[in-house]
Amino acid sequence: MTSGLEGPNPGVPKRPYRMNHALVSLSVRSTISSSDSDTIRVAASQREASRRTRSDEGGFTLIELLIVVAIIGVLAGIGFSSLIYARTRSYNTQAKTDLRNAVVSQESYFVGASAYITCANQAACQAALPGFVGTAGVEIAFTTDAPNHFVGTATHPRGDAAFEFDNATGTLLEVPIP
Repeated sequence: MTSGLEGPNPGVPKRPYRMNHALVSLSVRSTISSSDSDTIRVAASQREASRRTRSDEGGFTLIELLIVVAIIGVLAGIGFSSLIYARTRSYNTQAKTDLRNAVVSQESYFVGASAYITCANQAACQAALPGFVGTAGVEIAFTTDAPNHFVGTATHPRGDAAFEFDNATGTLLEVPIP
C-alpha cells in the first residue's frame, strides 16, 4: 500500500513543489525509521524557523541607508548647481533684453531728433527714451561721443556678464564680469 507521496522509485518519497512541515513528516514516516524521521523533522523545523527570522527582519542595513543618502546628496548637488546657473543666465537675459529695447528706443528717438541721448542710469534712460521701460535691477547707460554714434551698456547685479551695444558696428557683445 502506498501513501500517495512516493516517487517513481519505490520507497523514495516524491518532493512536492512546496514543502511544509506536515508534508515532510507524512512522507518521511512511511519510508524511514523513527530516528531518521526525527532528524529530518528537526532539520525541517530549523529551516522553517530560519525562514521566519529572515522575513521578520525586513529592514535596511546601515550601509544601504548611507549609500542611498550619498546618492541623494550627489543628485541634489547637481540639481542646485544647475538651478544657480539657470538663475544667473536669466539675470543676464534680462539685461540683454533691456539693452535691445533701449537701443530700439534710442534709434526711434534719433529718427525724430537726429541725435542720440546720453543717460547715466536706468531712471534717466526711461525718462528720456520714448517707450522704454526697463526691468527692475538692470543697470543701463548710454554714452554718445559723436552726433551719429552711441554705445549702450547693461548689467544685472546678480548676473555674471555685461552687455555692450555699439551702433557703429551694430553688434551686441557679451563681456564677462570677473
